[in-house]
Amino acid sequence: MKKIFTSVLMLLFAANFALAQTVQFADKSGNTVSDGTTLNVDEGEKDAFGDLLFKTGLYVKVATDETVFVGIDYEIKSMPNGSFRICFPQNCVNRTAVGQYSTDKGSFGATDKKDIQAEWIPEENGFGTCTVDLQVNRYTYNALTKEYNLVESGPKVTVNMTYKDPASVDNLETDQPQETARYNTAGQRISEGQKGVNIVKYDNGKTVKKVTK
Repeated sequence: MKKIFTSVLMLLFAANFALAQTVQFADKSGNTVSDGTTLNVDEGEKDAFGDLLFKTGLYVKVATDETVFVGIDYEIKSMPNGSFRICFPQNCVNRTAVGQYSTDKGSFGATDKKDIQAEWIPEENGFGTCTVDLQVNRYTYNALTKEYNLVESGPKVTVNMTYKDPASVDNLETDQPQETARYNTAGQRISEGQKGVNIVKYDNGKTVKKVTK
């Protein structure tokens, strides 16, 4: 009975902890981005300097009546070129290599929402996909020791930012006719090219004589 009672208490504690989550990711409209969500971004935009950016579109929001301290842990899992920039809570930091990083911590008041300004800046024609995991966390601050202590691990989100090559095979619709049948000069169908004259039919209705050496 004691073990059962202890298990129930642990489950209740875990449930209350989940419900008590006060730091979350959100989109521009304030809609919560759930833990474990994967976002795919394949449309970039240019900034005032003409640089192409692929933005995560993530915001941090706080649901509490008290001032809290918030920071973001993030892991750049793949980045074919360029840099990943995040401006949270204030200072902007550019990373040029895969790895695990953390932002500074900042104070948030009740119901605050802030754009984390996280974006991939690829090189010119630097096609590929940059993948980043981000997790928002809540901290307390000890003024005496000047240390932050983690008190709440918030949701974790994965963002894939893809710069597509417009000339790649996947992005082109081919207009090349496809061969449907091939014959020799005697009118016999053959499975592959033979030396001499081959009569080739295509799916656009055309028939062409080809000489194979």
